[in-house]
Amino acid sequence: MRLRSKHGIGAQDTCFLFVGKLIDVKQPTLLVKAFRQMNRPDSHLVFVGSGVQEAALRAEAGDHSRIHMIPFANQSEMPGIYAMSDVVVLPSSSETWGLVVNEAQCLGKPCVVSDQVGCHPDLVIPGQTGWVFRSGDADALKDCLLAAASDPAGVAILGDQARILSQRYSYEQTSAGLMAALDHVARTSRTSCTSFRL
Repeated sequence: MRLRSKHGIGAQDTCFLFVGKLIDVKQPTLLVKAFRQMNRPDSHLVFVGSGVQEAALRAEAGDHSRIHMIPFANQSEMPGIYAMSDVVVLPSSSETWGLVVNEAQCLGKPCVVSDQVGCHPDLVIPGQTGWVFRSGDADALKDCLLAAASDPAGVAILGDQARILSQRYSYEQTSAGLMAALDHVARTSRTSCTSFRL
């Protein structure tokens, strides 16, 4: 709550968070455009990152009192930054996976992502763990933001479901799956080699 109050974000306000490089492919200016169109006095947008789009982003944001910029954060600060948010947004026009979604969901945060974020079929299930919009469509992104801002109780439920889903992608689960696959290959290889020798 300390970070929320530092940025003037009330306890009942909805805080949207963007974490990543401020580069064109991540579409931070599209997010600002959608956020401004939403025009909800009880919502805030926080950017954490830096990059070549920073000047354009600041120009797009203008003097908007509910858009906040945190230029750099150490990894040790990220859990607190995620904790201050209600919803994490990744509007990228191209994203192989989107690790920020895993990080957010581990901390119980639902996500809004474009349909070009690679993890969306696995992690962001509309109406269950977040929202998906058509890449580049500011109106569709605005609608997702409005849906979240209009239903704080629903956001909390989606966050809980996101946390549960993220447990399938833990290091423990990944390691167990890898070990099972290696065990299967080892057993299959021994059988094949034995058959070949006969």
